Amino acid sequence: MEDRIILKKSIEKYLEVLKQSGASAADTLDQGDPNSIREGIPFSEVDLTDELVNYFSMVNGYSYEKCDDLGVDDPDFAWGMYALSWDQARDQYSEISGIGGDENPDYWPKGFFPILYDGSGDFVLVNCLSDSITYGSVYDLSEGVGCNRISDSISAFLDASSVELEEGFRIFEDEETSVVPDVRAQLEKGREIFGETPYFLRMGKMDTQIIDWK
Repeated sequence: MEDRIILKKSIEKYLEVLKQSGASAADTLDQGDPNSIREGIPFSEVDLTDELVNYFSMVNGYSYEKCDDLGVDDPDFAWGMYALSWDQARDQYSEISGIGGDENPDYWPKGFFPILYDGSGDFVLVNCLSDSITYGSVYDLSEGVGCNRISDSISAFLDASSVELEEGFRIFEDEETSVVPDVRAQLEKGREIFGETPYFLRMGKMDTQIIDWK
């Protein structure tokens, strides 16, 4: 229960910052049923964290009725990506996880479950391997690179994303689309905001993957 309260506060804070930034995502999100989410995972290697279940209960993609009312379509939610619904996340996981095959199983490891997608091959994933040392952590999957850890939890990711917007290291150029005005400054500041995580430790070598979950 305490973890749900922490996550709820992080989401509420982030939605407030989104609204202040002019983003429409805050007014278009849908909600899910935690019981259906827990019962609806068909992948034996995925052990959903309580935080992830609670996340989808509060951020379950978009209400397309609300999107139609505002005239928007899959607006950016966080990290320059749109929020996947529970059903969309399951479909993406089923179709794409393990895409590296036997030659590169760490590219998108089986057991890493998506929450955000940019529509072009990049995702934000949550480590749902219960025996992993970074179980529950949040990872960036950059196309052509693979997974690198951003934050230790979804709450930490959203808290840092709030700061990132408040300090202008990411801005919304319109209600649907966010951009990073200065990539180098965002990476340098990110080490402080998000923590000394692998994603931000690769300055000058962003094509590097740091495997830290084994």
